[in-house]
Amino acid sequence: MQLELFDETETMSEVELEKQKAISFVTNNIYHSAGHKRFIKNYLDQGDVKNAYQEFRKAFLTYGFGYPDGYAFRTYKSRGEIRYFTSHKQAEHIYVDSQELFQILVGQIK
Repeated sequence: MQLELFDETETMSEVELEKQKAISFVTNNIYHSAGHKRFIKNYLDQGDVKNAYQEFRKAFLTYGFGYPDGYAFRTYKSRGEIRYFTSHKQAEHIYVDSQELFQILVGQIK
């Protein structure tokens, strides 16, 4: 048996950590605010990952938000764009797909 001595975030650089926080925030925001949470949760509780993903994908494709000087999310042709600001107040952009964020969500829910 091997013990994990470090949380994966402890070994991340500041840039990687900011990026991870932005992705996690957006994933949770989509899940909690897009109106599909109940369906996603029910499907996952039943072990139906395929339909849970389809519900998450619907939310991903139709949901967007933006906070001034904070996180923002929008989709364009099935690709999501996450905007976040670094600790140096510089805007950065990450491009993601629904499958990537869904995998993160499933890991967070477990």
